[in-house]
Amino acid sequence: MRRLLPLIFLLLAFSAGCTPRHVPGPGLPMGDAASAWNAYAARSGAEAARPFRLSATLRYTDAKGETVRVSSLLWGNGRSYPLRLDLTAGMGTTVAKIRESADSFTAYSPEESTAYVHDRAGLALSAFGVPIPLTLHDLSLILTGRSGDLFLPPRGETPAATPSPGGYVFNVRNAPLPGLLELSPQGFPLSWQQGGWRLTFEPLSDNPMRPHRIEIAHPQGAEALIVVRDLEYPAMPFAGAQFALPLPPGTQQKELPEANLQ
Repeated sequence: MRRLLPLIFLLLAFSAGCTPRHVPGPGLPMGDAASAWNAYAARSGAEAARPFRLSATLRYTDAKGETVRVSSLLWGNGRSYPLRLDLTAGMGTTVAKIRESADSFTAYSPEESTAYVHDRAGLALSAFGVPIPLTLHDLSLILTGRSGDLFLPPRGETPAATPSPGGYVFNVRNAPLPGLLELSPQGFPLSWQQGGWRLTFEPLSDNPMRPHRIEIAHPQGAEALIVVRDLEYPAMPFAGAQFALPLPPGTQQKELPEANLQ
């Protein structure tokens, strides 16, 4: 037995030295809530603002309980207005064309031969009947991986957090878009809640700061699903004419009802 003891200790020491060291990576926790928040803040500044063209499918349930499925094309120059969104259905039939600038919102419905207009910046798409509680600008930031421009407080503080099944929920009060932001332990956005609305993000495997899918729900029954199909970054910025929304002769122009703006 005395002859075996040195050999046993040698084997134990050797096996301990050969135990692999686990380095935190994309699939391993990074630590506490502050680590998750700091990782999110650091990644948020990595995606540069640049011209983009994004195609996606959008399925939503309207106020009447009817389900609508459309294809969407969203484009902009990254940091500056204006932004444009076209919605089509079936064999390329145009459902709506929307233009958002720094001080106005226009949504044109070919079926109604009507353009709904409002001279206010920051108008959510829900005002036009699409259950998305975000402006085009907000939506473009989230879909291009720059959600930190919406969810990060300007002074760099770490909001109060509580654990969640997926990671941590931060009560963000002073950001451009306040609400409850859920991050994974690695600092990737998982969901956002405000005023009854909940957005759940399914991250891309190769770039988790960008969502592949966004599920949107409200307790009163409104819901939507956005699935990104393609995101391109043109070499040159879009020209002003590419953001134009010309209205055909005979188009009526109506102010959006105040009830829609609540």
